Amino acid sequence: VLFRSAQGDDQVVVKVLACGVCFSDIHVVDGDFGGKPRPLTLGHEVTAFTEEHGNVFVYTPWGCGECRFCAAGSEMICPDSHEAGLFDQGGYAEYMLVPYRRYIFPLGDLDPIDSAPLGCGGLTAFRAVKQALPHLRKGHRALVLGAGGLGQYAVQYLALMSDAEIHVGDPDPAKCATALEIGASAAAAPGDLDGPYTAVLDFVAGQAGGQFQHAAAQHQLELVHLVKVRRGTAPLARLVFVQRSMRIIRSALEEGADHRPRRTVHRRAALARAGGRDVPERK
Repeated sequence: VLFRSAQGDDQVVVKVLACGVCFSDIHVVDGDFGGKPRPLTLGHEVTAFTEEHGNVFVYTPWGCGECRFCAAGSEMICPDSHEAGLFDQGGYAEYMLVPYRRYIFPLGDLDPIDSAPLGCGGLTAFRAVKQALPHLRKGHRALVLGAGGLGQYAVQYLALMSDAEIHVGDPDPAKCATALEIGASAAAAPGDLDGPYTAVLDFVAGQAGGQFQHAAAQHQLELVHLVKVRRGTAPLARLVFVQRSMRIIRSALEEGADHRPRRTVHRRAALARAGGRDVPERK
Protein backbone atom coordinates (compact mmCIF):
# COMPACT_ATOMS: atom_id res chain seq x y z
CA VAL A 1 0.00 0.00 0.00
CA LEU A 2 1.62 3.26 -1.15
CA PHE A 3 -0.78 5.65 0.54
CA ARG A 4 -0.83 6.52 4.21
CA SER A 5 -2.89 9.02 6.19
CA ALA A 6 -1.64 12.39 7.43
CA GLN A 7 0.21 12.44 10.73
CA GLY A 8 0.60 15.57 12.82
CA ASP A 9 -0.84 19.04 12.34
CA ASP A 10 1.36 20.12 9.40
CA GLN A 11 0.79 17.21 7.04
CA VAL A 12 -2.17 17.32 4.70
CA VAL A 13 -3.85 14.84 2.40
CA VAL A 14 -5.06 16.42 -0.84
CA LYS A 15 -7.46 15.13 -3.45
CA VAL A 16 -5.62 15.23 -6.78
CA LEU A 17 -7.43 17.13 -9.53
CA ALA A 18 -4.75 17.02 -12.24
CA CYS A 19 -1.13 15.97 -12.67
CA GLY A 20 1.00 16.93 -15.63
CA VAL A 21 3.27 14.59 -17.56
CA CYS A 22 6.95 15.59 -17.57
CA PHE A 23 9.94 14.07 -19.36
CA SER A 24 11.48 13.64 -15.91
CA ASP A 25 8.93 10.87 -15.34
CA ILE A 26 10.63 8.86 -18.08
CA HIS A 27 14.02 9.46 -16.45
CA VAL A 28 12.61 8.06 -13.20
CA VAL A 29 11.27 4.95 -14.96
CA ASP A 30 14.66 4.45 -16.65
CA GLY A 31 16.44 4.79 -13.31
CA ASP A 32 18.44 7.87 -14.32
CA PHE A 33 17.79 9.65 -11.01
CA GLY A 34 18.38 6.74 -8.67
CA GLY A 35 16.31 7.56 -5.60
CA LYS A 36 13.52 5.51 -4.06
CA PRO A 37 13.13 1.91 -5.28
CA ARG A 38 9.95 1.01 -7.11
CA PRO A 39 7.05 0.69 -6.66
CA LEU A 40 6.84 4.48 -6.83
CA THR A 41 3.90 6.70 -7.73
CA LEU A 42 5.09 9.21 -10.34
CA GLY A 43 3.81 12.76 -10.92
CA HIS A 44 5.19 16.09 -9.68
CA GLU A 45 3.03 18.68 -11.51
CA VAL A 46 0.06 18.53 -9.18
CA THR A 47 -3.08 20.54 -8.57
CA ALA A 48 -5.49 19.31 -5.94
CA PHE A 49 -8.44 20.10 -3.68
CA THR A 50 -8.36 20.71 0.08
CA GLU A 51 -11.22 21.47 2.44
CA GLU A 52 -9.31 24.44 3.84
CA HIS A 53 -8.29 26.23 0.62
CA GLY A 54 -10.36 24.71 -2.18
CA ASN A 55 -8.36 24.17 -5.38
CA VAL A 56 -4.61 24.38 -4.75
CA PHE A 57 -1.27 24.07 -6.45
CA VAL A 58 1.14 21.62 -4.79
CA TYR A 59 4.80 22.61 -4.79
CA THR A 60 6.53 19.22 -4.95
CA PRO A 61 10.27 19.79 -4.25
CA TRP A 62 10.20 19.02 -0.52
CA GLY A 63 13.23 20.02 1.55
CA CYS A 64 14.40 19.49 5.09
CA GLY A 65 13.02 22.88 6.17
CA GLU A 66 16.12 23.76 8.16
CA CYS A 67 19.03 24.45 5.76
CA ARG A 68 19.85 27.80 4.14
CA PHE A 69 18.29 26.73 0.85
CA CYS A 70 14.95 25.89 2.46
CA ALA A 71 15.08 29.15 4.43
CA ALA A 72 15.37 30.98 1.11
CA GLY A 73 12.42 29.05 -0.39
CA SER A 74 14.71 27.02 -2.66
CA GLU A 75 13.88 23.50 -1.49
CA MET A 76 14.71 22.12 -4.94
CA ILE A 77 18.44 22.34 -4.13
CA CYS A 78 18.19 21.29 -0.49
CA PRO A 79 20.81 18.57 0.12
CA ASP A 80 18.04 16.43 1.62
CA SER A 81 15.38 17.28 -0.96
CA HIS A 82 12.96 14.47 -1.80
CA GLU A 83 10.75 15.64 -4.65
CA ALA A 84 7.36 14.01 -5.00
CA GLY A 85 7.07 11.72 -8.00
CA LEU A 86 10.85 11.48 -8.36
CA PHE A 87 12.03 10.34 -4.93
CA ASP A 88 8.78 10.23 -2.95
CA GLN A 89 5.21 9.23 -3.75
CA GLY A 90 3.72 11.56 -6.37
CA GLY A 91 0.47 12.75 -7.87
CA TYR A 92 -0.61 10.04 -10.32
CA ALA A 93 -3.17 8.98 -7.74
CA GLU A 94 -6.55 9.98 -6.35
CA TYR A 95 -5.04 11.33 -3.15
CA MET A 96 -1.58 12.56 -2.17
CA LEU A 97 0.16 13.13 1.15
CA VAL A 98 1.93 16.50 1.40
CA PRO A 99 4.41 16.69 4.30
CA TYR A 100 4.04 20.42 5.09
CA ARG A 101 1.26 22.93 4.53
CA ARG A 102 3.79 25.48 3.24
CA TYR A 103 3.78 23.56 -0.05
CA ILE A 104 0.09 24.29 -0.66
CA PHE A 105 -0.87 27.41 -2.68
CA PRO A 106 -4.48 28.41 -3.41
CA LEU A 107 -5.25 28.52 -7.14
CA GLY A 108 -8.07 31.01 -6.94
CA ASP A 109 -9.84 31.21 -10.30
CA LEU A 110 -7.11 29.42 -12.28
CA ASP A 111 -8.17 26.22 -14.01
CA PRO A 112 -6.61 23.26 -12.13
CA ILE A 113 -6.00 21.25 -15.30
CA ASP A 114 -4.37 24.10 -17.21
CA SER A 115 -2.36 25.07 -14.13
CA ALA A 116 -0.80 21.68 -13.35
CA PRO A 117 2.37 22.14 -15.51
CA LEU A 118 3.14 25.49 -13.87
CA GLY A 119 4.91 23.73 -11.01
CA CYS A 120 7.69 22.33 -13.16
CA GLY A 121 7.91 23.69 -16.71
CA GLY A 122 6.25 26.95 -15.74
CA LEU A 123 8.55 27.75 -12.82
CA THR A 124 11.70 26.59 -14.61
CA ALA A 125 11.06 28.87 -17.59
CA PHE A 126 9.99 31.72 -15.30
CA ARG A 127 13.30 31.64 -13.46
CA ALA A 128 15.25 31.66 -16.73
CA VAL A 129 13.35 34.68 -18.03
CA LYS A 130 13.70 36.46 -14.69
CA GLN A 131 17.48 36.14 -14.96
CA ALA A 132 17.42 37.72 -18.42
CA LEU A 133 15.09 40.64 -17.67
CA PRO A 134 17.71 43.04 -16.23
CA HIS A 135 19.58 42.84 -19.54
CA LEU A 136 16.61 43.36 -21.86
CA ARG A 137 15.42 46.81 -22.84
CA LYS A 138 13.14 48.16 -25.55
CA GLY A 139 14.82 47.55 -28.88
CA HIS A 140 16.77 44.54 -27.61
CA ARG A 141 16.20 41.08 -28.99
CA ALA A 142 15.96 37.79 -27.10
CA LEU A 143 16.45 34.36 -28.61
CA VAL A 144 14.66 31.32 -27.20
CA LEU A 145 16.21 28.03 -28.32
CA GLY A 146 13.62 25.27 -28.34
CA ALA A 147 9.87 25.79 -28.67
CA GLY A 148 8.68 22.82 -26.66
CA GLY A 149 6.95 23.15 -23.30
CA LEU A 150 9.64 25.21 -21.55
CA GLY A 151 10.34 27.38 -24.57
CA GLN A 152 6.67 28.20 -25.08
CA TYR A 153 6.38 29.29 -21.46
CA ALA A 154 9.47 31.46 -21.90
CA VAL A 155 8.02 33.18 -24.98
CA GLN A 156 4.86 34.09 -23.07
CA TYR A 157 6.80 35.35 -20.04
CA LEU A 158 9.06 37.49 -22.21
CA ALA A 159 6.00 38.94 -23.95
CA LEU A 160 4.33 39.72 -20.62
CA MET A 161 7.36 41.00 -18.72
CA SER A 162 9.62 42.72 -21.26
CA ASP A 163 9.61 45.01 -24.28
CA ALA A 164 12.19 42.89 -26.09
CA GLU A 165 11.66 41.49 -29.56
CA ILE A 166 11.35 37.72 -29.22
CA HIS A 167 12.85 35.28 -31.72
CA VAL A 168 12.57 31.48 -31.45
CA GLY A 169 14.90 28.86 -32.89
CA ASP A 170 13.46 25.39 -33.46
CA PRO A 171 13.71 23.01 -36.44
CA ASP A 172 10.06 21.95 -36.07
CA PRO A 173 7.77 24.13 -38.28
CA ALA A 174 4.70 23.33 -36.15
CA LYS A 175 6.41 24.52 -32.96
CA CYS A 176 7.60 27.65 -34.74
CA ALA A 177 4.02 28.37 -35.78
CA THR A 178 2.89 27.98 -32.16
CA ALA A 179 5.65 30.34 -31.01
CA LEU A 180 4.42 33.01 -33.39
CA GLU A 181 0.87 32.61 -32.08
CA ILE A 182 1.88 33.15 -28.44
CA GLY A 183 4.15 36.17 -28.74
CA ALA A 184 7.26 35.58 -30.86
CA SER A 185 7.89 38.02 -33.70
CA ALA A 186 10.08 35.57 -35.61
CA ALA A 187 10.51 31.79 -35.45
CA ALA A 188 12.62 29.54 -37.67
CA ALA A 189 15.24 26.83 -37.67
CA PRO A 190 18.34 28.07 -35.81
CA GLY A 191 20.35 28.16 -39.03
CA ASP A 192 17.86 30.59 -40.57
CA LEU A 193 17.99 33.15 -37.75
CA ASP A 194 19.51 36.57 -38.10
CA GLY A 195 21.17 38.07 -34.99
CA PRO A 196 22.49 39.78 -33.01
CA TYR A 197 20.75 38.96 -29.71
CA THR A 198 21.17 40.42 -26.27
CA ALA A 199 19.98 37.32 -24.39
CA VAL A 200 19.82 33.66 -25.32
CA LEU A 201 17.65 31.21 -23.38
CA ASP A 202 18.67 27.66 -24.25
CA PHE A 203 16.06 25.03 -23.35
CA VAL A 204 17.41 22.21 -25.51
CA ALA A 205 20.88 21.73 -23.94
CA GLY A 206 22.64 21.86 -27.28
CA GLN A 207 20.30 19.42 -29.06
CA ALA A 208 20.12 21.91 -31.92
CA GLY A 209 23.78 22.77 -31.44
CA GLY A 210 24.86 22.00 -35.02
CA GLN A 211 22.24 24.30 -36.53
CA PHE A 212 22.87 26.94 -33.89
CA GLN A 213 26.62 26.90 -34.51
CA HIS A 214 25.95 27.37 -38.20
CA ALA A 215 23.68 30.32 -37.43
CA ALA A 216 26.34 31.90 -35.25
CA ALA A 217 29.00 31.60 -37.93
CA GLN A 218 26.69 32.81 -40.70
CA HIS A 219 25.08 35.76 -38.93
CA GLN A 220 27.70 36.64 -36.29
CA LEU A 221 25.26 36.51 -33.40
CA GLU A 222 26.35 38.63 -30.45
CA LEU A 223 25.59 36.18 -27.66
CA VAL A 224 25.93 38.31 -24.58
CA HIS A 225 23.90 36.43 -21.98
CA LEU A 226 23.28 32.71 -21.97
CA VAL A 227 20.60 32.43 -19.33
CA LYS A 228 19.34 28.87 -19.09
CA VAL A 229 20.97 25.56 -19.88
CA ARG A 230 19.22 22.33 -19.01
CA ARG A 231 21.16 19.54 -17.35
CA GLY A 232 23.00 17.45 -19.89
CA THR A 233 25.70 18.28 -22.39
CA ALA A 234 25.81 22.04 -21.99
CA PRO A 235 26.73 23.63 -25.35
CA LEU A 236 29.16 26.13 -23.82
CA ALA A 237 32.08 25.00 -25.98
CA ARG A 238 30.02 25.60 -29.11
CA LEU A 239 29.04 29.10 -28.04
CA VAL A 240 32.16 30.68 -26.59
CA PHE A 241 33.86 31.10 -29.96
CA VAL A 242 31.10 33.37 -31.22
CA GLN A 243 31.91 36.51 -29.30
CA ARG A 244 34.63 36.99 -26.70
CA SER A 245 32.44 39.45 -24.79
CA MET A 246 29.73 36.83 -24.22
CA ARG A 247 28.88 36.51 -20.55
CA ILE A 248 27.43 33.37 -18.98
CA ILE A 249 25.13 34.70 -16.27
CA ARG A 250 23.52 31.40 -15.38
CA SER A 251 24.32 27.86 -16.45
CA ALA A 252 23.61 24.29 -15.39
CA LEU A 253 27.03 24.19 -13.77
CA GLU A 254 26.16 26.87 -11.22
CA GLU A 255 24.61 26.24 -7.85
CA GLY A 256 20.85 26.65 -8.04
CA ALA A 257 20.72 27.37 -11.75
CA ASP A 258 18.16 24.71 -12.57
CA HIS A 259 15.75 24.87 -9.66
CA ARG A 260 12.22 26.10 -9.14
CA PRO A 261 12.08 28.36 -6.07
CA ARG A 262 8.94 28.09 -3.95
CA ARG A 263 8.99 31.88 -3.49
CA THR A 264 8.19 32.36 -7.20
CA VAL A 265 4.91 30.41 -7.11
CA HIS A 266 2.75 33.43 -6.24
CA ARG A 267 4.35 35.54 -8.99
CA ARG A 268 3.84 32.79 -11.54
CA ALA A 269 0.16 32.48 -10.62
CA ALA A 270 -0.26 36.24 -10.92
CA LEU A 271 1.22 36.13 -14.42
CA ALA A 272 -1.20 33.37 -15.38
CA ARG A 273 -4.11 35.54 -14.26
CA ALA A 274 -2.65 38.48 -16.21
CA GLY A 275 -2.90 36.58 -19.45
CA GLY A 276 -0.22 33.92 -19.63
CA ARG A 277 -2.63 31.02 -19.33
CA ASP A 278 -1.71 29.12 -22.47
CA VAL A 279 -0.54 25.60 -21.72
CA PRO A 280 2.38 24.64 -23.97
CA GLU A 281 2.26 21.39 -25.86
CA ARG A 282 4.37 18.81 -24.04
CA LYS A 283 6.24 16.92 -26.78
